[in-house]
Parts: sequence; structure tokens; C-alpha cells
Amino acid sequence: MKQASLNNSNNNYIRAMLKDILHGHDKHTGIAIVNEWNEDLEKTWNVYFINSGDAIVENVLVTCKGYGELNDTRHETSLTRYALGDIEANGMVKIEPLNPDLFVLNNEYFITFYRDGHMIDKKIVFAANTVSEETIQEITEMNKQGILLT
Repeated sequence: MKQASLNNSNNNYIRAMLKDILHGHDKHTGIAIVNEWNEDLEKTWNVYFINSGDAIVENVLVTCKGYGELNDTRHETSLTRYALGDIEANGMVKIEPLNPDLFVLNNEYFITFYRDGHMIDKKIVFAANTVSEETIQEITEMNKQGILLT
């Protein structure tokens, strides 16, 4: 009987914590995959976290992975985690370079951060075969060519 009471108490605590997390409610943050020149004057693809809002976002954490089916075989990249810290209003941070060989997979970015005292979780997925030279466009927040998902 005591165990059931403890489990009930834990469930109530978890429900109370989860109500404070907003899922995908922030339209001012996103992930951009950008085609740009590197220091060796070669075209390269880089991934950025974008904060186009008027407020700072705090304690930004990003996890990324690629996954999908190729030739009837399931493929998955390793899960990578990044702690980006605080991102100023209208700011951006480069997360990682992205090998174009991975564009045949779904590229998923799960973002967690605080804005105005609320924890926000977002999942952004660049679907397989949607990132290419033919699909990029001007990202005004960056003044660069790429794809931005919010």
C-alpha cells in the first residue's frame, strides 16, 4: 500500500513539472542549414541555431541525429549533444558542419531552452532529400543561402 502511495506522489510531481514545459510554442527560434564558404574557400554546409526573437534564450541544448531507410536497410547516425548556452536576441550560433552525404537521411534537431522563464522543447526535422543546392533560398536573418525551419 505504501508503494502505491509513493508512485502516486511521484506521478503528481512529474505532471506538475511537465505542465511548465511548452512544446513547440516558440516561433522565434529555429535551425538553419546553410551553404557557405569556409576558410579554405570551399563550399561547406553548416547548421545554425537561430534566435530571431526580441528576448534572450537561455541554456540552449541541442541534440541531433540522422536516420532513415536506404536500400531497404535502416541507417542511423550517432546522437550528438551540444550545450550552446545563452543566445542573445536576434542572435545565432553555429552548431556543427554537416556532411552532404547525410542529406539522404532525415536530420533531426531536438532543442531545449528557456525563454521568459518557460522551458521550451522543439523538434525540427529536415526530411530526407530536401536539402540541396536547388532548394536553398535567402535566409534574411543571416544574409546567407540555406534552409531555415522554425
